[in-house]
Amino acid sequence: MDFSDIRTIIIGEAGEYGKRLVRYLEIHLSSAVRVYHFTTAEGMVSFKEEAEIYLLDERFFKELSEEKQKFLKQKKLILLTWREEQGSFCKYDNPKKLLDMLSDFTDYNSDLSDLAAELKDTPTKLTIVYSPVYDEYLEQIARSFMSSGDIYMGAEDLGYKGIDSEYEEDGDMGDLCYYIHLREENILDILQDMLIPKEEVQVLHSPDLYFYLRE
Repeated sequence: MDFSDIRTIIIGEAGEYGKRLVRYLEIHLSSAVRVYHFTTAEGMVSFKEEAEIYLLDERFFKELSEEKQKFLKQKKLILLTWREEQGSFCKYDNPKKLLDMLSDFTDYNSDLSDLAAELKDTPTKLTIVYSPVYDEYLEQIARSFMSSGDIYMGAEDLGYKGIDSEYEEDGDMGDLCYYIHLREENILDILQDMLIPKEEVQVLHSPDLYFYLRE
């Protein structure tokens, strides 16, 4: 198999880690590589398309039939674990190490647009708002004082997920803090990918829970 031609990766992980890993890989892999995420073993088994690489949570993998486990071991399988093990990837490690594991058979050179350069060339004001009490008009009031192209970042105790389902699948300040903690070099690209356009301003909502910011 010519690993340099890999175009499909499947992630099997039921928790928040799986969602963040998908976003991380989508940012760092070539745009030609498709990343699929499944939260249940049944969902992955029912998926008709095969992948060249499988990144599966250890518990997720054990829920599969012995026949399916044997089949996946014949592919490129990397188990996602909470401890250091040979041939697996520890979830506590920096995802850059996972990219190193994929580098032998995946062209993961990023095909990102030069968003960082655009941000540098165009003056952009960041407005970060904190309030311990939820106010549905807080963001609207703040945006009224902002200019076209500016960025609003929420740091409230209560995020917007669950309040406005339109943004349920988008990133928030909690996700951004995760990448800041990793000292991610492409932080501007990650931020740009998470931003939601609202009229002439771009928005990054508060996290679901404030302890993500405290952490």
